[in-house]
Amino acid sequence: MVLDLHRLRFLREVAARGTMAAAAEALSYTPSAVSQQLAILEKEFGTSLLERRGRNVVLTPAGRALVDGSDEVFAAAERASVAVEAVTGRVVGPVTVGAFQSAGLRLVPEALVSLRDDHPELEVHLRQDLNVDLRDLHLGHVDICIDQEYDQHPHQRHGGLDARVLLEEPVFLAVPETQDAGPAVDAYRDRTWAAADDVDECGELLRSTCRQAGYQPDVRFHTDDVEVTLRLVAAGLAVSILPRLAAHDVPAGVVLHAIPGTRRRVKALTRPGTTSRPAIALVLDHLERAGAAASG
Repeated sequence: MVLDLHRLRFLREVAARGTMAAAAEALSYTPSAVSQQLAILEKEFGTSLLERRGRNVVLTPAGRALVDGSDEVFAAAERASVAVEAVTGRVVGPVTVGAFQSAGLRLVPEALVSLRDDHPELEVHLRQDLNVDLRDLHLGHVDICIDQEYDQHPHQRHGGLDARVLLEEPVFLAVPETQDAGPAVDAYRDRTWAAADDVDECGELLRSTCRQAGYQPDVRFHTDDVEVTLRLVAAGLAVSILPRLAAHDVPAGVVLHAIPGTRRRVKALTRPGTTSRPAIALVLDHLERAGAAASG
């Protein structure tokens, strides 16, 4: 039997996202079209690959075996494609970059400007998400994913991916100038705070930093928008914690205090089979230059 990679990709999407609707949206198909393709795949294998549980769908044991085995199939296909590009010497797009907000504000535009000047034929797309979802990288929707990691909260989600550190940067306590009580986080236990939700790494860092100082912050402004956060601080309404990349265009009335021993690493992540693709390697180089410029 010849394995249809198109249908196999549909199965991987449903397995990763949990519903036909979510998979269909990611693939730009209708749910009925996805369902029809998966029904054909089940017919080809002569067994059920998915089962419904409430509103979600989950893999059967056979479906799990097929999805797990498909990783190497797609990786091999990517390696073959990279090999062809390497032989021809062509640097072609598209290359899609996924980035969180502050990286999308500062690193990506600078890299895109230099790429446009040096390689105008290269087509680069940006998908800016406030919370980067590495599923899109694993599933092939993005080629490069820019993600973050704090010293206090190391994680394992970058395992199995190639990672290039674009920059390491300090993290600041951002306070209103009129309420500046110095760099100690403890001095702001009675203030109101602006923070992302605790599922966001910066939001969790803020809360854990305050807990280490002996209190739970009074978060009244729930936002992961950098500009909104800085405006709230400038207006004297909130205190917050931001990495340097996010605290670039600081409005008047905001004071920044570096938090000792707290740093953030910004990484560019790629699937191992595609890292050496000429176009992706080129974009990585320009992102690294942008990171070095932002660190200077």
